[in-house]
Amino acid sequence: VGDFDDLARAIPGVPHYEHVRILARTDAALLRLALGQAVAARDLLDPSMDRVVQLAEADVPQPDLIETAALAHAAFGAALRDLGQSDAAEQALLVSRELFEKLPHGRLTPDVRRQAAVVVSQLARYDTDAGRLDEGLELFRQADDELSRLIADNDADAVSKSALAASCRHWADALFAADRRDEATKQYRRASDLW
Repeated sequence: VGDFDDLARAIPGVPHYEHVRILARTDAALLRLALGQAVAARDLLDPSMDRVVQLAEADVPQPDLIETAALAHAAFGAALRDLGQSDAAEQALLVSRELFEKLPHGRLTPDVRRQAAVVVSQLARYDTDAGRLDEGLELFRQADDELSRLIADNDADAVSKSALAASCRHWADALFAADRRDEATKQYRRASDLW
């Protein structure tokens, strides 16, 4: 990460170098999140968030930059969520979702589709936690549909199965809290079967 930071500072204003720098910071932040180091993940991404959106919203849309911006905001949102900064996390995830939706169809690889569905599932949790049950349940359905399609296309896709299991569990939690226990039980079973 440090080398990419040095390169972007040595030759300022070159979008490609800034893009590579932000991509490296996003990858490093995802590793930090996996290790439970949310503060380190946030600190890696925080200085880049405004700039990555500027790059993604350039006059000539560049799918690579849009995808990197969406991924960076998703990682930033996850770090903020882990740090208990719910409002800021939700905002970062909303930006991520908007950016994923701007990607041209040809950029929607299975990995990008999965990551976008995970963002939708995370937003569903915020909606249900805030008492917006109908909106949250609709988002859970959208995430479920996309992740289920990915699994139907490739039954060996363990990452999508894990993402769907997590989404089903959170969906079940929301249904249970709304006293919709039969529906919750169905989602808990699906989560268990997927894990």
